[in-house]
Amino acid sequence: MLLLSGCAEKTELASPINKAQINEISGNPENGDAAYPISENRPYMGPHVHLSLKDSGIDIHQPSKTLIRNDYRYGPSLLLNEDGSIDAYFSSPSDGTREFDWITYKHSNDGGKTWTREKVVLSPTPASLDCLSVCDPEILYLDGYYYLGYTSTIDETHDGLCNSVFLARSLKPDGPFEKWNGSGWGGDPRPILYYNGSSLGWGMGEPSFVVLDNIIYVYVTRDAFGMDYSRIKTTEVWTADLRDPSWASKLYFQGYATIRSDSSAGSEYIYSDCDSWDVAYHEESGLFIAICTNRRFTEDSCLLYYESVDGINFERLSEINTNTICGCHNSGIMSDSLGHIKKDDPMMVSYAYMGTNNLSPKLWATRLASLTLRLTKDIDRSNEGKTNLKEPIIYRDWENNPWPMIIDSDSLIKKAVIDDYPIHNTFYWIDIDKEKHYVNESEVSITGFDPSIFSLDGNLLTPIAPGSSVATINYRGLSRQIKLFSISPDDPLAWNDSKEIIELGSMLNEVSLSHTYQPYAVQIRPLVRFSTLQLEELDSDECKKYGISMKSSNPSICEVRDDNVLIPISQGDTEIIVKSESGAGYKVAVHVS
Repeated sequence: MLLLSGCAEKTELASPINKAQINEISGNPENGDAAYPISENRPYMGPHVHLSLKDSGIDIHQPSKTLIRNDYRYGPSLLLNEDGSIDAYFSSPSDGTREFDWITYKHSNDGGKTWTREKVVLSPTPASLDCLSVCDPEILYLDGYYYLGYTSTIDETHDGLCNSVFLARSLKPDGPFEKWNGSGWGGDPRPILYYNGSSLGWGMGEPSFVVLDNIIYVYVTRDAFGMDYSRIKTTEVWTADLRDPSWASKLYFQGYATIRSDSSAGSEYIYSDCDSWDVAYHEESGLFIAICTNRRFTEDSCLLYYESVDGINFERLSEINTNTICGCHNSGIMSDSLGHIKKDDPMMVSYAYMGTNNLSPKLWATRLASLTLRLTKDIDRSNEGKTNLKEPIIYRDWENNPWPMIIDSDSLIKKAVIDDYPIHNTFYWIDIDKEKHYVNESEVSITGFDPSIFSLDGNLLTPIAPGSSVATINYRGLSRQIKLFSISPDDPLAWNDSKEIIELGSMLNEVSLSHTYQPYAVQIRPLVRFSTLQLEELDSDECKKYGISMKSSNPSICEVRDDNVLIPISQGDTEIIVKSESGAGYKVAVHVS
């Protein structure tokens, strides 16, 4: 039974890294704050953007004072519709037992004063590459589809590191969403940008989209390590031509929009735990605007914004402290369906915050506030000397009239042996306070499975041929994916309850390196399926544990260290041979240039 078919992917060649970038990445910023300083690369003599908050705004999420576990809505993505209504997407905690985060949705018809009841519109696909989390939403509406970018990982060993960027789409803003599978939509998800750095790094994620002249600009964070284990944090720019139906698999690296690594003492400006960007295109000025937070989670945290002429080379503008609540983090700026802000559009920003009375590390409120934009001849940084607001979080009471936020099942991975027993299901919905409410099986439907592998009678799934399939359970406008496995009775997997590797593969079949300067460490992490049917990428310690070895066919071109990091030595081509004790394995082509 082939479960890892089609998993090999290729990384696109990055543009050459110039001296200014090397200095920035290595912590020697001799050319200012931007990776490509506008004053040096694209002289800009027009007006600059100046942002401020009209007032402190209003809460659009308040955590429960009765929940001692996580309760938050961070990383908001706000879509301004043509009729003035707002679609909003958030990272929300899961049920706390099987996954980290879900993505929720709600809608406002009055500028964010009131909202519809919240629902989960995207959750992980079990036993897949996003099985642990879906978070950091970014929404785009294009040619009749809502495209939802998100961050996910299968790294449970390191508590959610090694993230990659994924994409889903739907005909409606509240779903159901189909996930990009590497060549089309639906089934097991594949990342559109895969993180191949050190397993100690948070990875790639927190996408932001802007469309201009049929080109989509994708901004993603990368939190990784150099080959000497120095930490490097950047925001990267990737682009694709939307006229190509397969654009999601053809993203090309364009450069570093900014270096977000913490600054050393004495730097012109101090970056300290500076987080993810949200980017919009301001049509009146013709400038790209990026907004984030700096010194996040702290008493002196602030909003921070940038501008760019071309969407790649960004320049830091100023902080927003006045009317920003302390402990802020993970902000989002409202824009239209293509990531634009038109001349007369209302401007709003949203962010999560801890306030002055936070009761738990992950009990956060979410604030929505109106922005004022004016154009100035010179950059105005006068607000960098101001003080933010020291305000407490207002906690909400327990919900006395709960509603369904997500449909769920007793088990998300369903294994059945042919000619044995069919799959039985128990269904329940979860409310905003994470309480379970069981439902009658007749109210739930199951769709989307492969009928050549399973047959359906009511909600009873009977295996008829070996294989696997993603299915969707549906209840009152809510949906959730489950994973079905049909096992032949003579397959050892049918009766094996131990955790053993049954398949070995890779997310990469090719990688390109530079032997003159390689800013990030590139690490090979084998992708395995265990007899439990879960997927996992193995770090170097786990490779040793399960008897997986690696070696270069030509160490004079590229070596592989004990930590599975590749060391480019000289120009040329070679292969890294990955092999298990059973003899199974694969090869990764390496190009050093």
